[in-house]
Amino acid sequence: MFDAKELLNVLTGGVPGSGRDPAAAAADALERGKQAASEAANSAAAAVSGALGQAKDRLEGTEAAGYVGKAKDVVDQNPLGAVAALGGLAAVLLGTRGGRAVTGGAVKLGGLAAIGGIAYKAFQNYQAGRPLTEGVPGLEQLTSAPEGSGFAETAHSNDSALLLVRAMIATAAADGVVDPAQRARILGELKEGGLNPQAAEFLDAEIARPSTVADIALGVGSSKELALQAYTAAHLVAESAPEKAFLNSLAEALALDPKLVGQLDAAVLAIAPTSH
Repeated sequence: MFDAKELLNVLTGGVPGSGRDPAAAAADALERGKQAASEAANSAAAAVSGALGQAKDRLEGTEAAGYVGKAKDVVDQNPLGAVAALGGLAAVLLGTRGGRAVTGGAVKLGGLAAIGGIAYKAFQNYQAGRPLTEGVPGLEQLTSAPEGSGFAETAHSNDSALLLVRAMIATAAADGVVDPAQRARILGELKEGGLNPQAAEFLDAEIARPSTVADIALGVGSSKELALQAYTAAHLVAESAPEKAFLNSLAEALALDPKLVGQLDAAVLAIAPTSH
């Protein structure tokens, strides 16, 4: 069986192995730079590279031009990794328009801890009756939920982490944009890059036949903490109208209070703003 917590980290913008040690994982990712970028990643990275090139030209002669140039080099040298960092591999795997920019503290924590941290903060705000604009964590300020809260990473089993992965995939698949041939190429490259083959096979099967809101609600059961994290995970990949409709249906299936949903929405948008 594969590590669902590690897979969740990959889907929220990391690379295989980054859930345990971000610094070491970055070094490993550079050494694994031999892997070929997929056609989809190359296309997306080319667009990013072009935009960065134009920005560098406009900033020529300034200190900022040097930083933009370095960013362009990173994208050119590792297109698949750049696309993953910019929007999460779920966006690439499912053909969505670019995904959400999950950065800063969220990436440093890793997928499961970040999702728990976001949901915990939103729940705290809801319980305290705070306005949506108050007490929402920023990109760099997000922290792990405390032990014993029900939102900490250690509170999860492999099965509950897997449920969050299913919620993400089901949401991202709601707009029906799936290219099986392209997906197969990307999954093959992920295997070569270090992703567990069983995890890749699970992704392929789950994308081909995504979970329904009823499936996810059944998996959540009576756990309020897991329900909030399932919704949070789904929200991280919801951008298109069909994806947002799926998200709304999920909130209803999980019987979430609309005021609590508002807090969750505000917290997610603070961590991962929409790309448009």
